Order: sequence, then structure tokens, then C-alpha cells
Amino acid sequence: MVHASTGRREALSGGRRDIRNVCLFEPGPSFPTPFLQYRVPRLGLILLGTILRRAGYRVEVFLSDDYPAFAGAVKHADVVGVSAITATAHEAYRACDMARAAGAVTILGGPHPTFLPAEAAQHADVVVRGEAESVILSVIRAIDGDPDAAEALPSSTPTPIAVVGSHERCDLDRVPTPDFSLVHGGDIEAYPVQTSRGCDKHCTFCSVRKMFGNGIRERSIRRIRDDIAPLRGKPLFICDDNFGANCTRDRGVLEMLVRSDLVPARWSTQVCTDVAGHPELLSLMRETNAHFLCVGFESSSASQLAAYRKEQDLDRMWRSADVLHSWGFKIHGMFILGGDEETADDVERTLGFAEKAALESAQFLALTPLPGTELAARLEEEGRVLTHDWRYYDGQHVVFRPRLMSVDDLASALVEARRRIPACPRDSVRGPNTAVSQSRERTVGPRELGTGALGRGGPL
Repeated sequence: MVHASTGRREALSGGRRDIRNVCLFEPGPSFPTPFLQYRVPRLGLILLGTILRRAGYRVEVFLSDDYPAFAGAVKHADVVGVSAITATAHEAYRACDMARAAGAVTILGGPHPTFLPAEAAQHADVVVRGEAESVILSVIRAIDGDPDAAEALPSSTPTPIAVVGSHERCDLDRVPTPDFSLVHGGDIEAYPVQTSRGCDKHCTFCSVRKMFGNGIRERSIRRIRDDIAPLRGKPLFICDDNFGANCTRDRGVLEMLVRSDLVPARWSTQVCTDVAGHPELLSLMRETNAHFLCVGFESSSASQLAAYRKEQDLDRMWRSADVLHSWGFKIHGMFILGGDEETADDVERTLGFAEKAALESAQFLALTPLPGTELAARLEEEGRVLTHDWRYYDGQHVVFRPRLMSVDDLASALVEARRRIPACPRDSVRGPNTAVSQSRERTVGPRELGTGALGRGGPL
């Protein structure tokens, strides 16, 4: 689905533009986070860049730590594309504003513009909603003045944005093998590989199903082999939302790695606790050098897990941690604090679980009403959202009013969690990062956000 802002639509349809240079930018959040120490790019812009390079355009992809280089490249760019999640929307808008001032045509996409296209259209000439692989080339050609692609951009309407197309879900086997040489500066610490897209869970705090549709789409094992072959021996991050959701098929992926002599140096991925019940899959994961597993535990409270629609309980969480450790995997636990069924005592029990389970690292994020989620719709209706300043939607700040604890209590719990449990693996590629200690103090309380639904907010 594509939107074009009416203010510059005439400029987009003013004849041939002779587009040659395309810059793509993945901004980071406004505040430091422990996870910035890893240079692991998101895959989306690299796939779009690969499509455009194959069509003859000169393309370069810039990551968040390359902002100065990106700012220099914008001066010579014909088109600038920026991807945004909610936590990076502020920086994405800033990048687009800079690119427009330099004379480039700007395109915004990603989850945040998908769910708030009218807002995004204030900063970009074109907003692409949903999956962009099937439309990006026709959009660029339409901007370039190709009459055969003109229908890719909407015509004028009375509304601030115009809508065409539908939420088309792309065939993953038609997505090209990503060209990582497009990434400016190289130095990728783990290469993202996607074997499937989407999730079969129904968590209230997540927008994956609304963004990518119901269920899981899979890339064929043959195409996955094509993706991994150029990365032989390098560290990988399998960026599926839930690796192991289809154990039979995922065993086939790992068997292919062994059979094709493509076992990576090490790899990590995201899993649910129920992966611990599949020993044949775990055996293959060990054989293929799976290292860190990011496990969605979320909470130790049974009532809160049910409210999130997490299909697990505390007993399963304990079993999962024990089994995964017994196989030799390291665990990065993922937790969300501040749900409506959670008290301060529940949060303390969750921290105790992370400590007693001897998790190698953990992320404790404040529950955040991200646009596009069921949670956001409910909290907006209840008047409990404290700010719409997207800089603070990074999980390190409290941006809503909890039901069973105060904003200060939740903010203090986040600081305590980061004090007690490492936020990043101790044996990470670059080692300890000062962003870890910096982020411990970046939690927002009511003094900063005020009590109104649109309070501005700011770091302590």
C-alpha cells in the first residue's frame, strides 16, 4: 500500500527525473541502548536495495552508526528511503527532513509509517505501508517518470494522503538473496538470515501479525541455501520471529546446513519456551553451532501471561531454561514489565526468576503501547497513554500509566533489573559497552511525562 503526500505530488509527476543514486537509511533510537554494541543490520532495506541494484540503480545502505556518512551521501542522492519502527521514528523523520531539504525525493516505510501513514506523510514524499518488496521498484520507476509505472503512485485526493493497492503479502521465494555489500562500511558482526516471516502467536503487545499477516510464511530450503552460501563460516542471526514454530521444517533447514557444508561459525535466533520440548531440533541446533537463544519469557505472573495471551506458565519457563542450559545453549531472556495484572511484587519475582535461572543476559523492557497493537488501542481508549513523543517508545521509558503500580515504581524496577542482570552477553563480540550503564538511568517517571495523555516527556 503506497501513500504520496499531496504537497509534493506534482513534483513527483513532473516528467523524467533520471534517477541514478538511491540512499537507504536505517536510523537508530534517540537514546543509547545496550544493544547498539552489535552491528547486526535489519534485513528489510538490504533486500530493497538488492532489488534496486539488480534493476540498475546505484544503491548504498547506511546503518544508524553511519549517520555522518549518510548525511554526506544525501547531498548526491536522487532518492532517499528510510525505514522506521516506533522507537526510531523521530530520527527517521529528522533524516527525511534533511534529505528533502537537500532536494532528494524521500520514501518512508516500516512498521511505524504503516500504522501512522498520515503522520509519516508530513516528512516524506511517498509512504509505503506493509511489505515493500513487491512495490519498491515500481514506486522508484514512477518517481523517475516512467509512464508504465505511473499507477504505482496515487493520484490527488481531498485527503492529506492517497491510498492505492492492498496489504499484499509477498512470496518469500521471490525475494532475492540479500547483497550485504550494499552496507556502507561493512563490518557486520552477525548476518541476518530470514527463513520465515510472521508469527502464529497472538500477543497483545505485538504488531507482527498486523504487519505481516496471520500465520507464518516460509522460504524454501533451496532458497535459504542460496542465502547462506555466500556467508559460509560467518556468524548468523536467524531473524525469524519464532524459530522452531514448525519443528519438522526447521529441522530440514538445519539438516541442509550440515549436508551442504554451510554450518556457520555460530548463530543465534528468537525462540519460544516450547522449543525445549523438541530434542531432535535442539540436537541439530547444537550440531550447527547455535549459540545464544533469545527466549520470550515476558513475566513470572500466571495472570499476566494469560493477559498477554502467552501460551506458557512459570513451570514451562523453568523447564525451558533448564533444558536449554543442559544442551549447552546460552540464554538471553526477554521480559516485559508493567502489565495490568502485574504488581511490584510480581516484578520482583520475575527478576528472581531471571537470577535463579542463571540467564546469561536479559532485556527488561517497560510495556510499551506501540501503534498497531491491541495494547495501544486499549490504553488510548482508557486515557492511560502519557506521551506520543516516539523518542521514549524504546522500552527504556515508561510512557503509560500502569494499573497496579505507579509510574515511578515501574521506572525504578527497570533500573533495578538492569543493575542485577546483565543486559548483554558477557562474551559479546565487542565486550562491555558504556551504553549499558548509561541506559540504566534513562527511565521516565511522572515528573517528566506529567499526567496528561500528551505530556512531552524527557529523560531523568
